[in-house]
Amino acid sequence: MREHPAQRDRRSLPNFVALNAAILFCASASRADRPGDTLDSVRLQQLAERGQFAQLRTILRHHPAAADPRAAALLESLDTYLAHQREADERRLESFEKARTEMREKLAAGKLEDALRSAVAMHDLADNPAALLASDQMIELTATAQRRAAEAEDAGDWLAAMLLYSGLRNMPPTCWPSFTSNAPRRRSRKTLSH
Repeated sequence: MREHPAQRDRRSLPNFVALNAAILFCASASRADRPGDTLDSVRLQQLAERGQFAQLRTILRHHPAAADPRAAALLESLDTYLAHQREADERRLESFEKARTEMREKLAAGKLEDALRSAVAMHDLADNPAALLASDQMIELTATAQRRAAEAEDAGDWLAAMLLYSGLRNMPPTCWPSFTSNAPRRRSRKTLSH
């Protein structure tokens, strides 16, 4: 199963040991300096684990312990991480738009196998893959590919049918719920030889 890019980013988070140490430091510093001004380290850790670094950064930046060099180093690391994340998001968006343009061009040219490949790339790069799959263009693409694959199969053009079915199989299953029941039908050798 393909992994969504956001899931890959979550695996490459800043060093959690250092992050947890800084969060616990900030929490203990706030308790030691001002008993009434506690920083909820559990909440900060949850924000970090969910990848909500912008919110974590905002909370830490306005906390009295932010003046400490260790907290300042953490904030600098978070700023760097967020800047890299923005750059990665921009590159992903550019790649998504390129794949979208390619898919439209290939679909208009009748090159369904290539259009399906571009659609898979779009799905992998999308902010909201479910909304992309529900879009009219994706529905049209998969329906056209299913129809042409069935036509090619009925005409005995097994190569064209196989290429289209293969392209459809690379798409997420929600794109083609009826596809599994319409997969290539096995025909007897007698039918194939005539």
